[in-house]
Amino acid sequence: MQKLTGVLCASAFTTLCACSTTPKAPALNLLLTDDYSRVTQYLQQYIPERMDEHDITGLSVALVDDQRVVWSEGFGFADADAEVPATAATQYRAGSVSKLFTALAVMQLKEQQRLTLDAPLVDSLPSFSIRSRFGSTDDITLRNVLSHHSGIPDSLMDGMFTTEPAPYTYVTEQMGQYFTAAPPNTVFGYSNIAYTLAGHAVEHTSNTPFTEYMHTQILEPLGMMNSNFRYDTTGDAMSKSYIGGKEVEELPLRDLPAGGLISTVGDLSQLLKWVIANKPHVESNEVTSKIDGVKNTDKTQLSNVEASLITPNTLQEMLAIQSYETPYTPDPFNGLGWFHFSGMLDNKYAVIGHGGQTMAHNALVAVAPDAKLGVVLMANGPSGGLHEIADEILSNAYPVATRQSLDDVPKRQAEPTPLPGEPTDFNGQYTSVFGHINITGDSDGHELQVAGDSLDLSPNDTGSHTIRAKILGFIKIKIPGLSELSLFAREVDGKKVLYGRNRAGRNNLIATEMETEVRNPVWHDRMGVYQLINPVDTDIKSFQFGKVELVYEDGAYHVVIQDNDGRHKQPIRLINDNEAVIQGYGRGRGETIFAGADGSMLHTGWVFRKVPDENAQGDL
Repeated sequence: MQKLTGVLCASAFTTLCACSTTPKAPALNLLLTDDYSRVTQYLQQYIPERMDEHDITGLSVALVDDQRVVWSEGFGFADADAEVPATAATQYRAGSVSKLFTALAVMQLKEQQRLTLDAPLVDSLPSFSIRSRFGSTDDITLRNVLSHHSGIPDSLMDGMFTTEPAPYTYVTEQMGQYFTAAPPNTVFGYSNIAYTLAGHAVEHTSNTPFTEYMHTQILEPLGMMNSNFRYDTTGDAMSKSYIGGKEVEELPLRDLPAGGLISTVGDLSQLLKWVIANKPHVESNEVTSKIDGVKNTDKTQLSNVEASLITPNTLQEMLAIQSYETPYTPDPFNGLGWFHFSGMLDNKYAVIGHGGQTMAHNALVAVAPDAKLGVVLMANGPSGGLHEIADEILSNAYPVATRQSLDDVPKRQAEPTPLPGEPTDFNGQYTSVFGHINITGDSDGHELQVAGDSLDLSPNDTGSHTIRAKILGFIKIKIPGLSELSLFAREVDGKKVLYGRNRAGRNNLIATEMETEVRNPVWHDRMGVYQLINPVDTDIKSFQFGKVELVYEDGAYHVVIQDNDGRHKQPIRLINDNEAVIQGYGRGRGETIFAGADGSMLHTGWVFRKVPDENAQGDL
């Protein structure tokens, strides 16, 4: 985890001080009469610069206009040493883009009345079991599994990436020893485990191996002949993997339904054409003109993709935002598999899709069905930047495809959803996906401390607060991404909750008040340094742990990770002498830490053993 201020402020200084060589986008009047030649010429300059910025060695792109791939190209190298260029036919690991296809398989079986979305998951996967502190697990259903609201933990890390992975069904076998992380239907908690279970339900219900079902019933009908779900990453068309320009080994992934798809930008374009052809309503503006000046109303006749996967009504159900009326999901933003992106096409159209990242590959599919535009990006490095590139592509393609300016499209943004609870002051300690947060201050401003960084929290003209970094301790600068959030403190159910509202008006849960507790003699004796004894066999830094400690600070026990980027601590709450949970709501929060009789700690498959220390911890 990189330090927030170091990375974000470096980005700001680069923006302010560097002599920019970013190419200039074509003028609107030229795009309105373009045939995509000016757009592609511009993007052929723009994309390599973004690749350099994000250390991407090879990237492939495909742009979809209705039922045509109007542009596809590769940049950089699929194999740098052999100087093999990346092309539109290069294969990459799609990562979590795979979830779109697993969700599609579930919906196909649902439409065939072979499974039910709202029945207990165990009905379609009898071998599934999990422990719960929140009552019956019958409320875990395929609907909340596909929308990441099941309460199932995020990932089973032991053996997830390995040279010889176990069958993905191993995940189901192991779940019986773990606890749910949250009550079902309560909070968005992204879960690879949940999607792996969904894939197992497909296999059980269809009585067909998952990989075979996906090939014959999903990929082949879509015309995705260069794609498959598999463990290995071999093949002449397969890209190598790079981090920071250096080749690394991409280990096989066990959890095929969650992230095992290997594909090309051309193949993934087939999915986007199929979505556009079946054109669900996603609360957007309607495009009425195309390059040929004719409005197409019967889209199914234009598709070269079989439309027999699921009906348009079932696709509409997949794309519809799933509503959960809880204070921890103030503005739901995902359907069944599909996410509704915020910010693309100036929020004039609903843009849906999914991103994916493996050890060293990165992918993104994004489509605006009502604008009849989509883009696919795949890269052989995990550095990100794909959302920025995708939005630039869509924004420049829009006037070409529609013969109108995006500025002339009316806003579709509604009034922001009222926040739960009542306003309260910010002061206090919180737990979040960033770790422990401490906020102090008064009505003139607050200081926010997280992961060793000190940030400024200042009132703004919207009645909320804005986060800024401090350079040299006193110069305040805006932080890309974070500065666009308006931060609110609310009291919900007797506890403080922080919400962030982005420029599109979407509210997101940021942090919840940390629970304090007195020292516990049993857990006190466990304090100290721990070593991971079942690490991933890789040199990739993001999969390596630095020093891991159990400490008592600020009135709570914390798990602390110390590495070259700083000290990151996460508050935990004790359940009993042998179990504790990571405090908070959201991805990775609420998961259980088990203390073994042998002195080890177990968390989502990771096993940590205490390092002997001659120095006593001291008395309570």
